[in-house]
Amino acid sequence: MDGVGAVAGLVVTVTESGPAASGPKRAPIARLWPSLRPFVPNGRRRLAVISLSSVVAGMAQAGILYLLVQAAVAVAGGSQAVTDHRSIIGRVHLEVPQAVAVALGLVLVMLVAELVAVKTGATMSAAAQTKARNDVFGHFLRASWDVQSRERQGHLQELLTTHVERVGLAAILLGTGTVSFFNFITLMIAAFAVSPVGTLVILVGTGVLFSILRPLAKLTRASAREQAGANAAYAVRVAEAVRLAQEIRVFGSESSVEDLTQDAARGAEGSLSRTRFLVRALPNVYQAAALALVLGAVAGIYWADLKHVGGLGAVVLFLVRGLSYSQSMQGVYQQSAEMVTYITELDGWQRTYQAHAVVDGERALERVDRVQFRDVSFAYVEAVPVLRDVSFSVEHGESIGIVGPSGAGKSTLVQLLLRLRDPARGEFIVNAAPAQSYRLADFHRTVAFVPQEPRLVRGTVAENIRFYRPGISDEAVVAAARLAHVHDDIARWAGGYHRDIGDGADDLSGGQKQRLVIARALAGDPSVLILDEPTSALDARSEELFQGSLNQLKGRLTMFIVAHRLSTLDVCDRIMVIEDGRLTGFAGSAELVGQSDFFRDARRLSRLPE
Repeated sequence: MDGVGAVAGLVVTVTESGPAASGPKRAPIARLWPSLRPFVPNGRRRLAVISLSSVVAGMAQAGILYLLVQAAVAVAGGSQAVTDHRSIIGRVHLEVPQAVAVALGLVLVMLVAELVAVKTGATMSAAAQTKARNDVFGHFLRASWDVQSRERQGHLQELLTTHVERVGLAAILLGTGTVSFFNFITLMIAAFAVSPVGTLVILVGTGVLFSILRPLAKLTRASAREQAGANAAYAVRVAEAVRLAQEIRVFGSESSVEDLTQDAARGAEGSLSRTRFLVRALPNVYQAAALALVLGAVAGIYWADLKHVGGLGAVVLFLVRGLSYSQSMQGVYQQSAEMVTYITELDGWQRTYQAHAVVDGERALERVDRVQFRDVSFAYVEAVPVLRDVSFSVEHGESIGIVGPSGAGKSTLVQLLLRLRDPARGEFIVNAAPAQSYRLADFHRTVAFVPQEPRLVRGTVAENIRFYRPGISDEAVVAAARLAHVHDDIARWAGGYHRDIGDGADDLSGGQKQRLVIARALAGDPSVLILDEPTSALDARSEELFQGSLNQLKGRLTMFIVAHRLSTLDVCDRIMVIEDGRLTGFAGSAELVGQSDFFRDARRLSRLPE
């Protein structure tokens, strides 16, 4: 640990040997700041403010307690003044009203210092939570498609909610530990000045208590890890149920899904109960032991023959108050085991996303004039190729169909064309340079995509077509809707382009949703358009409108159309046949009938003339 971040671990590390305080075996509290630091903006400065405020508040509190006891003793003894020749600051002689006034001034100082510490801690917590959320989500968005596509439903949401919440709580915990530590030290210094013997009893006993209770933190940490895994499993189960809500209802599977989800919830129950018990019970155990320590300290003071009543009262108050901060530090020590588990896991996923970030190119790309594959192969699992030595060349303005049996590699080919994945072998050439050499922003502006399943976002019709691309004008949105043959439908809707729709949009037909997604792809004025089964959800009328859109686009841009419905490919100049990962045919429809058994059978099954 570095700088003021070490203060939270000092109470623990002073009782340990050097090796135990470093590396993976360090106590959770000693790992709290290092694990939290990447998520805390201006962390050192904020901790310095909390530390300084805590010292000021502790000194003010010591003065208040001292003056309170001395004034009470003076009033009880019938004296008009507070007089102490053995005070912390030297000889003291104050009239009782003066002592009260000074104590009130110290109360104000203490309040201001404490509020500064609390405000700084709250700001640090909120900033840490926001930074963690933004950093993790940002790294996920920039991660490779290979990582994104394997992300479990609900997992990222769990990271950005439960785990990030622990980051904010950990920042508060760190602030609390810092405040408690400095208040404890300040009060112990004040108590030592009055009674060294009693204070030493407290300090030694506190160190012993921390050492005795430390192994229990391992149980808390293990339980927290189990709890984090169970929470993630529950989140995944719920996200899956939401995604498949329609199928669950149609197949009457509500009871089974509810049982499975309840099982997942119960799986988290035991670890949560253990973690919460350990976190909350251990401070109570510590409090009981601490009170016993105070009694021991009083006995030590008695044997040290401290007879001055005011001094005795002051030191007992110092010790009792100091031990309340010691108890707070013990609570921080235990809770840090749970917090560190979540933060470490969050940081691990962030590093995974970061390590698999997409590498951007440097070349500018204005328009795609030629697309080439040269002996391209790809495998998800080594030695099990999905595409094998695929080669072709497509010029600007051509319309290319892609057909083949299920599992032949068509979707993988589309992902390569979209630069979601890179070839394992061979070259993907755009114009005259490798596709990977172009800037991603330029590439994705010039290469658009229409997925098989139309997905809308929460927002207006115009926002759905614009799709987070603020540079697309309203005029371009309308022009794209016209090309997609959905403008007339929009014009009839209440609100038109300003109508709010979302992912559900149950009152929109499948054809309307699909045409909105086509408009989305066209709004950026791409030079390449890739369509994956674009007519699979369309009725006859919608398919007719879609075919009209394709005919309008033909020759204006390059199109790749994946389709099982061969009538969709009537607009195509050439058709690729992909079988078992290989390009077994690439020609016009008439030529393919004589070259490809698969294509000939597909036309026959589609009842199209040969």
